[in-house]
Amino acid sequence: MKVAVSVFSDILRDDGTTVRPIRVCDILREHFEVTMIAAKSGRGRRSHAQATFISVPRARQFLQTPIWVLGLLRVMLKNRFDVVLCSNDWFGFSVLHLLSALRKRRVVFEAHGILSVEYRNLGRSKIVVTFAQLLERYVVKHASAVVALSQDIFDFYRNYNHNIELVPVFLDTERYKPDVQKRQELRQNYRVSGKLIGLIGPFNLKFNEYFLTFLYENISRFDSRIKFMIIGNCDYRIENERIVYTGYVEDYIDHLACLDCVLVPSKIPTTGPLNKVLEPMSLGLPVFTTPAGLVGLDYVTPGKDIMVFEEKDLVNKIHDLIFDEEFIAEIGKNSRQVVEVYYSKEVYGKKLRAVFER
Repeated sequence: MKVAVSVFSDILRDDGTTVRPIRVCDILREHFEVTMIAAKSGRGRRSHAQATFISVPRARQFLQTPIWVLGLLRVMLKNRFDVVLCSNDWFGFSVLHLLSALRKRRVVFEAHGILSVEYRNLGRSKIVVTFAQLLERYVVKHASAVVALSQDIFDFYRNYNHNIELVPVFLDTERYKPDVQKRQELRQNYRVSGKLIGLIGPFNLKFNEYFLTFLYENISRFDSRIKFMIIGNCDYRIENERIVYTGYVEDYIDHLACLDCVLVPSKIPTTGPLNKVLEPMSLGLPVFTTPAGLVGLDYVTPGKDIMVFEEKDLVNKIHDLIFDEEFIAEIGKNSRQVVEVYYSKEVYGKKLRAVFER
């Protein structure tokens, strides 16, 4: 079976949108012939095998969209696929749906969030939110099948399409294991002797921008024994000896593993689960977040697997807990276990493949 995965994002630049389709392709390639169709803006830092790229300018999305759609049309007309997976590609779906009747191919849509709700949470205008409602209804209703990343997404879109499966965010837990020697080397390189808390980007995304605002406004309130590592592309920087900026890193997992915990001070809730929460949990790192950061994590228990507090209480709660080595170790152990049981590649690989084999 020939499968295509379309993602309207630059997979040569890591962010939450690109992580999922790459992982999905890795699983599907074990059983099918898979081609990823992705956007590309400028030169990426790395190449990606078995991918077809559509060049789009670095510009606002409304300028990129027509170019992406036309490029997707061209790729689809030149190739024959049995099934196409739209990885949260709301605009590309219309082309794929129209061509599906001509080429007799199935189009599966993967919803990473509830589009209209996220637009509303971002404070978009009524007109934009209404447009999002019409778009998501059209896409979900006409998809051959829908894959939802959380229970909330599943429940919402089930009203429009009963052929829907819940396949949450998953990780290859074998890859997410700390290297003790590498951890020590990185901490020495960054001159870290006390506690190191990480914030994960990239920080040019609307949902992540506030993480920096929170840290910069509260840096003086944190215990002087605590340093912070800002992982990912970050243009908004301040001079502070307690903050380390890594920029984009190839050895992302090693950088995560050198942390003592991760801070995710989400202000705007997404409607899908956050990779930046599950990835450190897979490494046995405690995560401190707000109720907005917990959205979509249906199998994670606050106080047991993750620490969830209101934003105003985060700094004090981190001080109360981060120096309690026994407690931190217990939270880390629980977080690793919950990922292995509920969010691992082994758990959802078969279920994802079944969507394509129907």
